[in-house]
Amino acid sequence: YVEGMELGVISERKKTCRLIEAQVDRISRLVEDILTMSRIESRAIVLRREKLEVSELIQDCLLPFERMISERQLRIELDLQSGQDDGSYQFL
Repeated sequence: YVEGMELGVISERKKTCRLIEAQVDRISRLVEDILTMSRIESRAIVLRREKLEVSELIQDCLLPFERMISERQLRIELDLQSGQDDGSYQFL
């Protein structure tokens, strides 16, 4: 993108700058993720296991899509039995 702007091939500077900024943000997050994995592997970060309430996690993941779900008149049903302790919890 930058090279295209320099050569005058790309004329929409604002749109191109937004695209460049989005790509830089994406790459920065990837680098942070790699650094975090390195810290975990070197045991600089101590991980602890905890119970995960899957229904809450799923509901949180759906929040950004509520408007789209509503606009498309979709219905999402979550059928999980809460509080059942049969030892089959997933740990993170």
